[in-house]
Amino acid sequence: MRKKRKLLGLTAVTVLAISMMLSGCSGNGNKNEAGNTGNAKNGSNVEATGENTAEPKLEPVDLNWYIEADEQKDVGAVEEELNKYLADKINAKIHLKLISYANYKTKIDLNFASGEEMDIVSVTGWSTPYQTYVAKGTFLDITELLPKHAPKLKELLSDKLYDAALMNGKLYAVPVVKELGASFDATVRKDIVEQTGFDLASAKKPADFAPYLEAAKKLNPQAGTIGFNPARFAGTGYYPILGDNGALWISFDDPTGKVVNIFETPEYMESAKVVRDWWNKGYIFKDAPIAGFDNNAALVAGKSVLNFGYGKPYAEMQTKSGAQNKFDFVNQPLISPHFDTNDAITVMQAISSTSKNPERALMFLELLNTDPVVSNLVNFGIEGEHYVKQADGTIDYPEGQTGQTTGYDLQRTWLVGNNFINLVRKGTPADIWDKYKEFNDQAKPTATVGFVFNSEPVKTEVAAMSNIDIKYTGAMVAGSLDPETTIPKIIKEYKAAGIDKVLAEAQKQIDAFLASKK
Repeated sequence: MRKKRKLLGLTAVTVLAISMMLSGCSGNGNKNEAGNTGNAKNGSNVEATGENTAEPKLEPVDLNWYIEADEQKDVGAVEEELNKYLADKINAKIHLKLISYANYKTKIDLNFASGEEMDIVSVTGWSTPYQTYVAKGTFLDITELLPKHAPKLKELLSDKLYDAALMNGKLYAVPVVKELGASFDATVRKDIVEQTGFDLASAKKPADFAPYLEAAKKLNPQAGTIGFNPARFAGTGYYPILGDNGALWISFDDPTGKVVNIFETPEYMESAKVVRDWWNKGYIFKDAPIAGFDNNAALVAGKSVLNFGYGKPYAEMQTKSGAQNKFDFVNQPLISPHFDTNDAITVMQAISSTSKNPERALMFLELLNTDPVVSNLVNFGIEGEHYVKQADGTIDYPEGQTGQTTGYDLQRTWLVGNNFINLVRKGTPADIWDKYKEFNDQAKPTATVGFVFNSEPVKTEVAAMSNIDIKYTGAMVAGSLDPETTIPKIIKEYKAAGIDKVLAEAQKQIDAFLASKK
Protein backbone atom coordinates (compact mmCIF):
# COMPACT_ATOMS: atom_id res chain seq x y z
CA MET A 1 0.00 0.00 0.00
CA ARG A 2 1.35 3.37 -0.89
CA LYS A 3 2.25 5.77 1.87
CA LYS A 4 -0.57 8.16 2.52
CA ARG A 5 -0.17 11.28 0.44
CA LYS A 6 -0.73 14.72 1.83
CA LEU A 7 -3.90 16.29 0.53
CA LEU A 8 -3.34 19.79 -0.83
CA GLY A 9 -6.46 21.79 -0.21
CA LEU A 10 -9.69 19.94 -0.06
CA THR A 11 -10.30 16.91 -2.19
CA ALA A 12 -13.27 14.86 -2.80
CA VAL A 13 -15.02 13.82 -5.82
CA THR A 14 -16.82 16.84 -4.25
CA VAL A 15 -19.24 17.06 -7.04
CA LEU A 16 -19.26 21.00 -6.37
CA ALA A 17 -19.82 20.82 -9.06
CA ILE A 18 -21.38 18.71 -9.10
CA SER A 19 -18.86 20.73 -8.24
CA MET A 20 -15.04 17.80 -10.54
CA MET A 21 -3.99 19.57 -10.84
CA LEU A 22 -0.55 19.99 -12.59
CA SER A 23 2.91 21.99 -12.49
CA GLY A 24 6.07 20.67 -13.26
CA CYS A 25 9.21 19.28 -14.48
CA SER A 26 11.30 20.30 -17.37
CA GLY A 27 11.13 18.88 -20.86
CA ASN A 28 11.46 19.78 -24.49
CA GLY A 29 7.92 19.36 -25.71
CA ASN A 30 8.55 15.95 -27.26
CA LYS A 31 8.09 12.53 -25.71
CA ASN A 32 11.72 12.57 -24.63
CA GLU A 33 11.41 15.48 -22.22
CA ALA A 34 14.18 16.42 -19.86
CA GLY A 35 14.27 13.97 -17.02
CA ASN A 36 13.39 11.00 -19.24
CA THR A 37 16.01 8.55 -20.36
CA GLY A 38 17.03 9.03 -23.97
CA ASN A 39 18.50 11.86 -26.01
CA ALA A 40 16.29 14.70 -24.80
CA LYS A 41 17.59 17.90 -26.36
CA ASN A 42 17.37 19.99 -23.25
CA GLY A 43 18.32 17.29 -20.78
CA SER A 44 22.00 16.96 -21.70
CA ASN A 45 23.33 20.51 -21.62
CA VAL A 46 25.39 20.22 -18.46
CA GLU A 47 29.09 20.64 -19.17
CA ALA A 48 31.37 18.15 -17.46
CA THR A 49 33.46 20.90 -15.90
CA GLY A 50 30.66 23.22 -14.89
CA GLU A 51 27.83 23.35 -12.43
CA ASN A 52 24.31 23.53 -13.85
CA THR A 53 22.29 25.91 -11.71
CA ALA A 54 19.56 26.87 -14.21
CA GLU A 55 16.76 24.70 -15.42
CA PRO A 56 16.82 24.06 -19.19
CA LYS A 57 14.35 26.16 -21.18
CA LEU A 58 11.31 24.33 -22.45
CA GLU A 59 10.67 24.43 -26.17
CA PRO A 60 7.27 25.95 -27.10
CA VAL A 61 4.46 23.50 -27.78
CA ASP A 62 0.77 23.67 -28.68
CA LEU A 63 -1.73 21.55 -26.75
CA ASN A 64 -5.25 20.71 -27.90
CA TRP A 65 -7.69 20.22 -25.03
CA TYR A 66 -11.12 18.79 -25.85
CA ILE A 67 -13.86 19.67 -23.35
CA GLU A 68 -17.51 18.65 -23.34
CA ALA A 69 -18.96 22.16 -23.14
CA ASP A 70 -20.91 24.62 -25.23
CA GLU A 71 -18.99 26.97 -27.50
CA GLN A 72 -18.16 30.36 -25.94
CA LYS A 73 -18.07 33.59 -27.95
CA ASP A 74 -14.93 34.87 -26.23
CA VAL A 75 -13.00 31.59 -26.11
CA GLY A 76 -10.25 33.14 -28.25
CA ALA A 77 -9.72 36.00 -25.81
CA VAL A 78 -9.60 33.61 -22.87
CA GLU A 79 -7.10 31.39 -24.70
CA GLU A 80 -4.89 34.40 -25.36
CA GLU A 81 -4.95 35.49 -21.72
CA LEU A 82 -4.31 31.94 -20.52
CA ASN A 83 -1.41 31.43 -22.87
CA LYS A 84 0.26 34.68 -21.82
CA TYR A 85 0.25 33.34 -18.28
CA LEU A 86 1.48 29.90 -19.29
CA ALA A 87 4.41 31.21 -21.36
CA ASP A 88 6.68 31.64 -18.34
CA LYS A 89 5.28 28.61 -16.56
CA ILE A 90 5.44 25.76 -19.06
CA ASN A 91 5.89 27.55 -22.42
CA ALA A 92 2.77 25.95 -23.87
CA LYS A 93 -0.22 27.29 -25.79
CA ILE A 94 -3.55 25.73 -24.93
CA HIS A 95 -6.26 25.48 -27.57
CA LEU A 96 -9.69 25.00 -26.00
CA LYS A 97 -11.77 22.73 -28.19
CA LEU A 98 -15.29 23.10 -26.82
CA ILE A 99 -17.70 20.45 -28.11
CA SER A 100 -21.36 20.30 -27.11
CA TYR A 101 -22.78 17.43 -25.10
CA ALA A 102 -24.81 16.19 -28.08
CA ASN A 103 -21.76 16.03 -30.38
CA TYR A 104 -18.91 15.22 -28.00
CA LYS A 105 -18.79 11.42 -28.24
CA THR A 106 -19.09 11.45 -32.04
CA LYS A 107 -16.31 14.03 -32.40
CA ILE A 108 -13.92 12.26 -30.03
CA ASP A 109 -14.53 8.88 -31.68
CA LEU A 110 -13.93 10.35 -35.13
CA ASN A 111 -10.72 12.00 -33.95
CA PHE A 112 -9.38 8.76 -32.50
CA ALA A 113 -10.37 6.83 -35.63
CA SER A 114 -8.56 9.29 -37.89
CA GLY A 115 -5.50 9.67 -35.65
CA GLU A 116 -6.24 13.35 -35.04
CA GLU A 117 -3.71 14.84 -32.64
CA MET A 118 -5.38 15.46 -29.31
CA ASP A 119 -3.50 16.12 -26.09
CA ILE A 120 -6.05 16.31 -23.29
CA VAL A 121 -9.51 14.75 -23.48
CA SER A 122 -12.26 15.37 -20.96
CA VAL A 123 -13.70 12.06 -19.79
CA THR A 124 -17.37 11.73 -18.88
CA GLY A 125 -19.18 8.55 -17.91
CA TRP A 126 -22.01 9.23 -20.37
CA SER A 127 -20.01 10.20 -23.47
CA THR A 128 -16.48 8.79 -23.12
CA PRO A 129 -16.58 6.15 -20.36
CA TYR A 130 -13.16 5.72 -18.77
CA GLN A 131 -13.02 1.93 -18.73
CA THR A 132 -14.29 1.64 -22.31
CA TYR A 133 -11.72 4.02 -23.76
CA VAL A 134 -8.89 2.57 -21.70
CA ALA A 135 -9.76 -0.84 -23.14
CA LYS A 136 -9.59 0.69 -26.63
CA GLY A 137 -6.07 1.93 -25.94
CA THR A 138 -7.03 5.55 -26.59
CA PHE A 139 -5.85 6.95 -23.22
CA LEU A 140 -2.19 7.03 -22.25
CA ASP A 141 -0.88 5.22 -19.17
CA ILE A 142 0.30 8.08 -16.92
CA THR A 143 1.20 6.03 -13.84
CA GLU A 144 4.92 6.82 -14.08
CA LEU A 145 4.59 10.13 -15.91
CA LEU A 146 2.37 11.73 -13.25
CA PRO A 147 4.86 11.81 -10.33
CA LYS A 148 7.69 12.78 -12.67
CA HIS A 149 6.04 15.64 -14.55
CA ALA A 150 3.19 16.61 -12.20
CA PRO A 151 4.34 15.80 -8.66
CA LYS A 152 2.10 18.41 -7.01
CA LEU A 153 -0.88 16.96 -8.79
CA LYS A 154 -0.13 13.48 -7.55
CA GLU A 155 0.19 14.79 -4.01
CA LEU A 156 -3.17 16.52 -4.41
CA LEU A 157 -5.00 13.26 -5.10
CA SER A 158 -6.00 11.44 -1.93
CA ASP A 159 -5.32 7.72 -1.64
CA LYS A 160 -9.06 7.09 -1.79
CA LEU A 161 -9.47 9.00 -5.03
CA TYR A 162 -6.25 7.80 -6.67
CA ASP A 163 -6.82 4.13 -5.88
CA ALA A 164 -10.40 4.22 -7.14
CA ALA A 165 -9.19 5.53 -10.52
CA LEU A 166 -6.68 2.74 -11.16
CA MET A 167 -7.32 0.11 -13.80
CA ASN A 168 -5.30 -3.04 -13.18
CA GLY A 169 -2.93 -1.00 -11.08
CA LYS A 170 -2.43 1.67 -13.76
CA LEU A 171 -3.68 5.26 -14.00
CA TYR A 172 -4.98 6.49 -17.34
CA ALA A 173 -6.65 9.78 -16.40
CA VAL A 174 -6.69 12.39 -13.64
CA PRO A 175 -9.89 12.48 -11.56
CA VAL A 176 -11.56 15.83 -10.99
CA VAL A 177 -10.98 17.06 -7.44
CA LYS A 178 -14.43 17.61 -6.03
CA GLU A 179 -16.93 15.81 -3.80
CA LEU A 180 -16.26 12.13 -3.17
CA GLY A 181 -19.49 10.28 -3.62
CA ALA A 182 -22.99 11.31 -4.53
CA SER A 183 -26.55 10.95 -3.45
CA PHE A 184 -29.38 10.67 -5.96
CA ASP A 185 -31.81 13.54 -5.72
CA ALA A 186 -34.87 15.00 -7.30
CA THR A 187 -34.63 18.71 -8.21
CA VAL A 188 -37.84 20.71 -8.41
CA ARG A 189 -38.87 24.33 -8.90
CA LYS A 190 -39.56 25.89 -5.50
CA ASP A 191 -42.28 28.21 -6.81
CA ILE A 192 -44.20 25.32 -8.35
CA VAL A 193 -43.93 23.26 -5.15
CA GLU A 194 -45.40 26.22 -3.27
CA GLN A 195 -48.13 26.88 -5.85
CA THR A 196 -49.21 23.24 -5.96
CA GLY A 197 -48.90 22.62 -2.24
CA PHE A 198 -46.90 19.46 -2.95
CA ASP A 199 -45.49 17.79 0.18
CA LEU A 200 -41.89 17.46 -1.01
CA ALA A 201 -40.58 15.99 2.23
CA SER A 202 -42.89 12.99 1.83
CA ALA A 203 -41.40 12.05 -1.57
CA LYS A 204 -39.00 9.12 -1.10
CA LYS A 205 -38.95 7.63 -4.62
CA PRO A 206 -39.70 8.84 -8.17
CA ALA A 207 -43.24 7.45 -8.13
CA ASP A 208 -44.08 9.87 -5.32
CA PHE A 209 -43.67 12.83 -7.70
CA ALA A 210 -46.67 11.95 -9.88
CA PRO A 211 -49.01 14.34 -7.98
CA TYR A 212 -46.46 17.13 -8.37
CA LEU A 213 -46.22 16.59 -12.14
CA GLU A 214 -49.98 16.43 -12.48
CA ALA A 215 -50.41 19.72 -10.61
CA ALA A 216 -47.58 21.37 -12.56
CA LYS A 217 -49.22 20.41 -15.87
CA LYS A 218 -52.43 22.09 -14.74
CA LEU A 219 -50.51 25.29 -14.02
CA ASN A 220 -48.63 25.11 -17.33
CA PRO A 221 -49.64 22.55 -19.98
CA GLN A 222 -46.18 22.87 -21.57
CA ALA A 223 -44.38 21.80 -18.38
CA GLY A 224 -42.87 18.36 -18.07
CA THR A 225 -39.74 16.30 -17.42
CA ILE A 226 -37.46 13.84 -19.21
CA GLY A 227 -38.21 10.90 -16.91
CA PHE A 228 -35.45 8.96 -15.14
CA ASN A 229 -33.20 5.95 -15.53
CA PRO A 230 -35.17 3.01 -14.08
CA ALA A 231 -31.91 1.28 -13.15
CA ARG A 232 -30.80 4.12 -10.88
CA PHE A 233 -33.98 4.00 -8.84
CA ALA A 234 -34.65 0.27 -8.87
CA GLY A 235 -35.27 -0.92 -5.34
CA THR A 236 -32.88 0.71 -2.88
CA GLY A 237 -30.42 1.65 -5.60
CA TYR A 238 -27.82 0.05 -7.85
CA TYR A 239 -24.50 1.18 -9.30
CA PRO A 240 -23.23 0.24 -12.79
CA ILE A 241 -20.27 -1.83 -13.95
CA LEU A 242 -20.32 -0.72 -17.59
CA GLY A 243 -21.59 2.84 -17.31
CA ASP A 244 -24.98 4.37 -16.57
CA ASN A 245 -26.54 3.06 -19.78
CA GLY A 246 -25.29 -0.51 -19.44
CA ALA A 247 -27.08 -3.65 -18.25
CA LEU A 248 -24.72 -4.89 -15.51
CA TRP A 249 -25.28 -3.40 -12.05
CA ILE A 250 -24.65 -4.18 -8.35
CA SER A 251 -26.97 -3.31 -5.46
CA PHE A 252 -25.66 -0.68 -3.06
CA ASP A 253 -26.78 -2.92 -0.21
CA ASP A 254 -24.95 -6.05 -1.41
CA PRO A 255 -21.60 -6.58 0.42
CA THR A 256 -20.75 -9.53 -1.85
CA GLY A 257 -20.62 -7.54 -5.09
CA LYS A 258 -23.07 -9.77 -6.95
CA VAL A 259 -23.49 -8.60 -10.55
CA VAL A 260 -26.96 -8.72 -12.07
CA ASN A 261 -28.53 -8.00 -15.43
CA ILE A 262 -30.63 -5.07 -14.21
CA PHE A 263 -33.31 -5.73 -16.85
CA GLU A 264 -34.00 -9.12 -15.28
CA THR A 265 -34.78 -7.69 -11.84
CA PRO A 266 -38.38 -7.10 -10.72
CA GLU A 267 -37.26 -3.75 -9.28
CA TYR A 268 -36.30 -2.52 -12.76
CA MET A 269 -39.67 -3.52 -14.20
CA GLU A 270 -41.47 -1.73 -11.39
CA SER A 271 -39.37 1.40 -11.90
CA ALA A 272 -39.85 1.31 -15.68
CA LYS A 273 -43.62 1.08 -15.28
CA VAL A 274 -43.60 4.36 -13.37
CA VAL A 275 -41.83 6.14 -16.22
CA ARG A 276 -44.21 4.55 -18.72
CA ASP A 277 -47.20 5.80 -16.75
CA TRP A 278 -45.78 9.33 -16.82
CA TRP A 279 -45.28 9.10 -20.58
CA ASN A 280 -48.87 8.00 -21.12
CA LYS A 281 -50.15 10.86 -18.96
CA GLY A 282 -48.15 13.46 -20.92
CA TYR A 283 -45.75 14.36 -18.10
CA ILE A 284 -42.67 13.59 -20.21
CA PHE A 285 -41.50 15.67 -23.19
CA LYS A 286 -42.17 13.87 -26.47
CA ASP A 287 -38.65 14.64 -27.73
CA ALA A 288 -37.06 13.26 -24.53
CA PRO A 289 -36.10 9.91 -26.14
CA ILE A 290 -33.91 11.71 -28.67
CA ALA A 291 -30.19 11.28 -28.02
CA GLY A 292 -28.67 14.41 -26.58
CA PHE A 293 -31.82 15.75 -24.91
CA ASP A 294 -30.58 17.61 -21.84
CA ASN A 295 -33.22 17.75 -19.11
CA ASN A 296 -31.05 19.88 -16.83
CA ALA A 297 -30.83 22.50 -19.58
CA ALA A 298 -34.62 22.37 -19.91
CA LEU A 299 -34.92 22.72 -16.13
CA VAL A 300 -32.81 25.87 -15.87
CA ALA A 301 -34.57 27.30 -18.92
CA GLY A 302 -37.90 27.04 -17.08
CA LYS A 303 -39.36 24.36 -19.35
CA SER A 304 -38.80 21.28 -17.17
CA VAL A 305 -40.14 21.15 -13.62
CA LEU A 306 -38.37 18.01 -12.37
CA ASN A 307 -34.94 16.46 -12.79
CA PHE A 308 -33.37 13.37 -11.27
CA GLY A 309 -29.62 13.18 -10.86
CA TYR A 310 -26.56 13.25 -8.65
CA GLY A 311 -26.88 15.28 -5.47
CA LYS A 312 -24.52 17.10 -3.15
CA PRO A 313 -24.67 19.96 -0.63
CA TYR A 314 -26.17 23.14 -2.08
CA ALA A 315 -26.69 21.50 -5.48
CA GLU A 316 -29.88 23.51 -5.83
CA MET A 317 -27.85 26.73 -5.73
CA GLN A 318 -25.71 25.52 -8.60
CA THR A 319 -28.88 24.81 -10.56
CA LYS A 320 -30.16 28.29 -9.73
CA SER A 321 -26.92 29.82 -10.98
CA GLY A 322 -27.30 27.88 -14.23
CA ALA A 323 -30.78 29.35 -14.53
CA GLN A 324 -29.33 32.86 -14.23
CA ASN A 325 -31.06 33.16 -10.84
CA LYS A 326 -34.48 33.30 -12.51
CA PHE A 327 -35.80 30.40 -10.44
CA ASP A 328 -35.25 28.92 -7.01
CA PHE A 329 -34.87 25.14 -6.76
CA VAL A 330 -35.14 22.55 -4.01
CA ASN A 331 -33.37 19.19 -3.88
CA GLN A 332 -34.98 16.17 -2.28
CA PRO A 333 -32.52 13.29 -1.56
CA LEU A 334 -33.90 9.89 -2.57
CA ILE A 335 -30.86 7.63 -2.19
CA SER A 336 -28.26 8.39 0.52
CA PRO A 337 -24.69 9.22 -0.55
CA HIS A 338 -22.40 6.38 -1.59
CA PHE A 339 -18.87 6.32 -2.93
CA ASP A 340 -18.01 3.83 -5.63
CA THR A 341 -15.44 3.64 -8.38
CA ASN A 342 -17.72 5.55 -10.74
CA ASP A 343 -17.55 8.59 -8.47
CA ALA A 344 -13.82 8.74 -9.18
CA ILE A 345 -13.93 7.94 -12.89
CA THR A 346 -17.13 9.61 -14.12
CA VAL A 347 -15.41 12.95 -14.76
CA MET A 348 -11.66 13.07 -15.48
CA GLN A 349 -9.00 14.48 -17.76
CA ALA A 350 -7.04 11.99 -19.86
CA ILE A 351 -3.93 12.30 -22.00
CA SER A 352 -4.70 11.08 -25.50
CA SER A 353 -2.62 8.29 -27.00
CA THR A 354 -2.24 10.58 -30.03
CA SER A 355 -0.54 13.34 -28.02
CA LYS A 356 2.99 14.26 -29.05
CA ASN A 357 3.54 16.13 -25.79
CA PRO A 358 2.10 14.07 -22.92
CA GLU A 359 4.64 15.40 -20.41
CA ARG A 360 3.73 19.01 -21.12
CA ALA A 361 0.04 18.15 -21.06
CA LEU A 362 0.49 16.76 -17.55
CA MET A 363 2.39 19.87 -16.53
CA PHE A 364 -0.60 21.92 -17.66
CA LEU A 365 -3.03 19.72 -15.76
CA GLU A 366 -0.93 20.28 -12.66
CA LEU A 367 -1.29 24.02 -13.04
CA LEU A 368 -5.02 23.66 -13.73
CA ASN A 369 -5.43 21.91 -10.39
CA THR A 370 -3.00 23.85 -8.23
CA ASP A 371 -2.94 27.38 -9.66
CA PRO A 372 -6.15 29.41 -9.08
CA VAL A 373 -5.24 31.79 -11.90
CA VAL A 374 -5.33 28.99 -14.45
CA SER A 375 -8.40 27.27 -13.03
CA ASN A 376 -10.48 30.43 -12.79
CA LEU A 377 -9.49 31.65 -16.26
CA VAL A 378 -10.66 28.38 -17.79
CA ASN A 379 -13.86 28.21 -15.78
CA PHE A 380 -14.97 31.85 -15.54
CA GLY A 381 -13.02 33.81 -18.13
CA ILE A 382 -11.28 37.16 -17.72
CA GLU A 383 -11.81 39.26 -14.62
CA GLY A 384 -13.51 42.54 -15.42
CA GLU A 385 -14.81 41.25 -18.75
CA HIS A 386 -16.66 38.08 -17.80
CA TYR A 387 -16.88 38.38 -14.04
CA VAL A 388 -16.23 40.86 -11.24
CA LYS A 389 -15.27 40.17 -7.66
CA GLN A 390 -17.65 41.18 -4.88
CA ALA A 391 -16.72 42.55 -1.48
CA ASP A 392 -17.27 39.15 0.12
CA GLY A 393 -14.87 37.42 -2.30
CA THR A 394 -17.55 35.85 -4.48
CA ILE A 395 -17.96 36.72 -8.16
CA ASP A 396 -20.84 37.98 -10.27
CA TYR A 397 -21.38 38.96 -13.87
CA PRO A 398 -20.32 42.50 -14.81
CA GLU A 399 -23.06 45.11 -14.77
CA GLY A 400 -25.41 44.63 -17.68
CA GLN A 401 -24.35 41.03 -18.28
CA THR A 402 -26.02 37.74 -17.46
CA GLY A 403 -25.03 34.14 -17.93
CA GLN A 404 -26.86 34.23 -21.26
CA THR A 405 -25.21 37.39 -22.58
CA THR A 406 -21.66 37.08 -21.24
CA GLY A 407 -19.02 36.09 -23.75
CA TYR A 408 -17.59 33.36 -21.54
CA ASP A 409 -18.92 31.20 -18.70
CA LEU A 410 -17.90 27.58 -19.14
CA GLN A 411 -20.21 26.25 -16.39
CA ARG A 412 -18.08 23.12 -16.08
CA THR A 413 -16.51 23.40 -12.62
CA TRP A 414 -17.68 19.82 -12.02
CA LEU A 415 -15.60 18.67 -15.01
CA VAL A 416 -12.58 20.96 -15.05
CA GLY A 417 -9.86 21.06 -12.43
CA ASN A 418 -9.90 21.41 -8.66
CA ASN A 419 -13.15 22.74 -7.27
CA PHE A 420 -11.52 23.87 -4.05
CA ILE A 421 -9.35 26.55 -5.66
CA ASN A 422 -12.13 27.98 -7.79
CA LEU A 423 -13.91 31.24 -7.20
CA VAL A 424 -17.56 30.87 -6.27
CA ARG A 425 -20.60 32.65 -7.58
CA LYS A 426 -22.44 35.30 -5.61
CA GLY A 427 -24.81 33.80 -3.08
CA THR A 428 -22.73 30.69 -2.41
CA PRO A 429 -22.83 29.87 1.33
CA ALA A 430 -19.70 30.53 3.32
CA ASP A 431 -19.72 27.00 4.72
CA ILE A 432 -19.79 25.28 1.32
CA TRP A 433 -16.45 23.49 1.78
CA ASP A 434 -17.30 22.36 5.32
CA LYS A 435 -20.54 20.89 4.01
CA TYR A 436 -18.62 19.04 1.33
CA LYS A 437 -16.32 17.57 3.96
CA GLU A 438 -19.32 16.34 5.93
CA PHE A 439 -20.88 14.95 2.77
CA ASN A 440 -17.70 13.07 1.88
CA ASP A 441 -17.50 11.61 5.36
CA GLN A 442 -21.10 10.42 5.12
CA ALA A 443 -20.66 8.77 1.72
CA LYS A 444 -20.71 5.02 2.28
CA PRO A 445 -18.14 3.08 0.22
CA THR A 446 -19.56 0.27 -1.90
CA ALA A 447 -18.21 -3.26 -1.66
CA THR A 448 -16.31 -2.87 -4.92
CA VAL A 449 -14.86 0.63 -4.59
CA GLY A 450 -11.56 0.67 -6.44
CA PHE A 451 -12.61 -2.03 -8.87
CA VAL A 452 -12.70 -1.23 -12.58
CA PHE A 453 -13.88 -3.89 -14.98
CA ASN A 454 -11.34 -4.97 -17.60
CA SER A 455 -13.51 -5.65 -20.64
CA GLU A 456 -10.64 -6.84 -22.86
CA PRO A 457 -11.44 -10.57 -22.47
CA VAL A 458 -15.01 -9.94 -23.64
CA LYS A 459 -14.55 -6.83 -25.76
CA THR A 460 -16.53 -8.24 -28.70
CA GLU A 461 -19.51 -8.97 -26.51
CA VAL A 462 -19.24 -5.59 -24.74
CA ALA A 463 -19.23 -3.81 -28.10
CA ALA A 464 -22.36 -5.69 -29.15
CA MET A 465 -24.03 -4.85 -25.84
CA SER A 466 -23.12 -1.19 -26.27
CA ASN A 467 -25.21 -1.06 -29.44
CA ILE A 468 -28.19 -2.36 -27.48
CA ASP A 469 -27.59 0.27 -24.78
CA ILE A 470 -27.74 3.00 -27.40
CA LYS A 471 -30.82 1.51 -29.02
CA TYR A 472 -32.99 1.43 -25.91
CA THR A 473 -31.65 3.82 -23.25
CA GLY A 474 -33.44 6.98 -24.36
CA ALA A 475 -36.75 5.22 -24.73
CA MET A 476 -36.57 3.47 -21.37
CA VAL A 477 -35.61 6.70 -19.58
CA ALA A 478 -38.49 8.54 -21.21
CA GLY A 479 -41.03 5.73 -20.97
CA SER A 480 -41.88 5.84 -24.66
CA LEU A 481 -41.84 2.02 -24.91
CA ASP A 482 -44.04 -0.38 -22.99
CA PRO A 483 -41.72 -2.11 -20.48
CA GLU A 484 -43.85 -5.26 -20.30
CA THR A 485 -43.31 -5.99 -23.99
CA THR A 486 -39.95 -4.23 -24.47
CA ILE A 487 -37.91 -5.58 -21.54
CA PRO A 488 -38.25 -9.22 -22.68
CA LYS A 489 -36.97 -8.11 -26.11
CA ILE A 490 -34.05 -6.27 -24.51
CA ILE A 491 -33.15 -9.32 -22.42
CA LYS A 492 -33.27 -11.53 -25.51
CA GLU A 493 -31.03 -9.17 -27.49
CA TYR A 494 -28.53 -8.96 -24.64
CA LYS A 495 -28.47 -12.76 -24.45
CA ALA A 496 -27.71 -12.94 -28.15
CA ALA A 497 -24.95 -10.35 -27.73
CA GLY A 498 -23.25 -12.47 -25.07
CA ILE A 499 -24.24 -10.80 -21.81
CA ASP A 500 -23.98 -14.04 -19.83
CA LYS A 501 -20.33 -14.33 -20.81
CA VAL A 502 -19.67 -10.72 -19.85
CA LEU A 503 -21.51 -11.09 -16.54
CA ALA A 504 -19.50 -14.21 -15.69
CA GLU A 505 -16.24 -12.42 -16.52
CA ALA A 506 -17.22 -9.38 -14.45
CA GLN A 507 -18.18 -11.57 -11.50
CA LYS A 508 -14.91 -13.50 -11.74
CA GLN A 509 -12.91 -10.26 -11.67
CA ILE A 510 -14.92 -8.82 -8.78
CA ASP A 511 -14.57 -12.01 -6.73
CA ALA A 512 -10.81 -11.94 -7.28
CA PHE A 513 -10.68 -8.24 -6.39
CA LEU A 514 -12.60 -8.76 -3.15
CA ALA A 515 -10.50 -11.80 -2.25
CA SER A 516 -7.32 -9.75 -2.71
CA LYS A 517 -8.57 -7.25 -0.13
CA LYS A 518 -9.02 -9.82 2.64
